[in-house]
Parts: sequence; structure tokens; C-alpha cells
Amino acid sequence: MSSPPSTFNHSLISNGTNRSSTERSSASIHQEVWLVSLLLVVIIGLSLNLSVISLVMMKKVPRRNMNLLVANMAFSDFLSLLLEPSSLLSQMTGNSPWIGVSYLADVTCKLYTFTMNTSTWVSLVTLLVISVERFRAVSSVVHVTEKRSVLIILLLVSWVLPGLLNSSTFAFCAANNIGGTFQCLCVFTMQSAIYAVAANVIFVLLVIVILCLNFAIIRKLVRSQVAIHIPEAQQQKRARRFRSATRMVITSLLLFVLCATPLYIVLTIFRMQFLLGVPILSEWSGNMINAVTVLFFVNPAASPIIYFVFLGDFRKVLRKFCCRKKVIGQPNAEPGLPLT
Repeated sequence: MSSPPSTFNHSLISNGTNRSSTERSSASIHQEVWLVSLLLVVIIGLSLNLSVISLVMMKKVPRRNMNLLVANMAFSDFLSLLLEPSSLLSQMTGNSPWIGVSYLADVTCKLYTFTMNTSTWVSLVTLLVISVERFRAVSSVVHVTEKRSVLIILLLVSWVLPGLLNSSTFAFCAANNIGGTFQCLCVFTMQSAIYAVAANVIFVLLVIVILCLNFAIIRKLVRSQVAIHIPEAQQQKRARRFRSATRMVITSLLLFVLCATPLYIVLTIFRMQFLLGVPILSEWSGNMINAVTVLFFVNPAASPIIYFVFLGDFRKVLRKFCCRKKVIGQPNAEPGLPLT
């Protein structure tokens, strides 16, 4: 996985310079469409992820390990939607002042970029954590009760691993004094490009491992249920819960791959262009870059929909909410008479 859009140089986004008035007008329209699309995706995504977090924190859904890990993904996606577009918009305008005096500006810049880049990875690593935990549970011949100590370890892993993968931001990002104003910038160097390629390899490996784990879970669900020493009714309920989790993981993973891969490919091409000094991305590709950037943010924005579709606890809350709305919207009926 290469760096998220936060490391875009604002020159990646078409600004219509050195063009005719007609071309500038067309570029302006495209830019406005891109801006509106981005804001819609961000607003919808923030609302949906906040609703998932609220349902878990307010105990509207049971605080099972699975639901708390889902809330963890929603929180990371919320941070991603909150931090990355703001950075991207400031770079697009070419005016990204960083508040703070010398040493504070540098520290806050590094922490900001570190948090922003780390949040992009947390959902993917959490999918891996869920897959490992489900595989461990389904492989056990006895029913394993959920422990909060295990949950704490899983949550730490989901943040520590992405943090280690993005620790290079402390070396490549800094607040530079440009014209008397501090700006938070990440430099492109040979080392950062090599790191980005290595991160892409890790991204591919993670996707493969998550898929393999979940296919193995499906096979074990078919073969191992009779070996679990619990009543048949509980076995069936357990199997349904495992299948729901597996479908959620696979669907979330596919959504991530479909939405993120185009942007990662563009970023990789941009780095190759930077290193080789060869103009690979032509000027007309600005609109394409804007489009894949919006597509990238569709992933954290749409992920909560997957939770409500595949996870029974969230689906029950949604069903209750919809039924309540339907009842409230119906005309008042006389007491003792059925509604028609």
C-alpha cells in the first residue's frame, strides 16, 4: 500500500494553469464537481461511521469483541475522512500554513501526518485481526468465551502494526519555513520511494492472507461443527455468526481493494515519474486523479453499510429503527382495532 492521498503534492491536482480561457473554464467546472463529490462522500461517511461508533458506545448493540473491533474500524475510517480530505484541500489551494512556533510546528506536523497515514491502514489490519481471531475460534474443539484481555490485545495490534508501517513519516515529513510561514510537507526521496514500494508489497500480502484465512474459516465451519461440544441449536447460531463475520470481512476487503487500488497505482506511477524524470502522467490525467481520489474515500464512507447488512447485531438495530419510523408514519388507529 503506498502512502494515502495526504502525501499528494498539490501539483498532482489539475489547476488549469497555462491554458486558454475555455480550458480554464472547463477545468474549473471539473474542479467544482470534484469538490462537491468529495464533500458529499466525506459528510455521508462521517455520519455513518459516527453512527456505528455511537451504537457500540451507547450499548445499543452488544459489546462483543466483533462489534468493538467493528467500532475500531469505524473510528479509524472516521479519522481518515476527517484528516485526509482537509490536508488534500489545503494542498489543492496551494495554501497550507501550519500553526505553531518552530519546534512545535515540526512536532505537530509529524504527528498529524503519522496519525493520518496510520488511520488508513487500521481498517485493513483490523480485518486481518478479525480473520485470525475467527480462525482461532472456529478451529477450537470447545466453545471459547470472549475475554476482554484478548480484545485489548487485538485493538493494540490493529494500531501498533499500522503505526510501525508508517513510522517513516517522522523522517520524511516536517514543517518547513517557506516565506515566513510554516508548511507541513512530505518530501519525495529515493528512500521514501523504496519504502512506498515495500508498503505496496505488504498491502498485497495482507489481502492474500485475509482471503486465505476466510476461505479456511468457511471450510472449517463445514467440517468442524460436530466436534464442538455444545448443543446443536447453539452450534447453528454460532455458525451463522461466523458466516456473517466472514461475509463482512470478505466484502469489506473487496470494497477496500476496488476503491483503493486505482489510487495506489496512480501514486506508484507518480513516484516512478519522480524518480525516472519521465513524464508518465500527462496533463489530461488531472481529472482521472481527482476521480480515483474520490473513489478512495468511498471505501471508509461505505464500510458502515456493510456492517449493517452482514452483522446481525447492527441489522437488528436498523430493523427496529425502520419499523419504528413506519409505525410513527402510520395514521392513528382506534384502540382495539387492527391496523389495515
